[in-house]
Amino acid sequence: MLHTILSKLRGCMLSPRTCQGVRKVNTDNKIERRLSLSEITALGMAMGHADEESPVALAAIRLMLLTGFRRMEVLTLKRAWIDAEAPCVRFPKTKSGAQLRAIGQPASSC
Repeated sequence: MLHTILSKLRGCMLSPRTCQGVRKVNTDNKIERRLSLSEITALGMAMGHADEESPVALAAIRLMLLTGFRRMEVLTLKRAWIDAEAPCVRFPKTKSGAQLRAIGQPASSC
């Protein structure tokens, strides 16, 4: 991304050598990694014994595990978006517009 920005500016404000040496990030090698059942079990056990950790951080991790939501979706989640009766989360604004996502009862009590 930096390479693209600098190359656009090269003609108007920057010298031609400004982009030289800037390495492009390879976005084609995305690794999809999911936790195995044994890893999730170990994480749950470790969270159960994490007395000194932040309760907010532990709740966020638990919600991510129960819903599959992304990190920033959980961290920016507002209580008003959670419909405990449905149970679902009503995201008012995402990249693709408003979204309704079903969640299980354990997740709605986080």
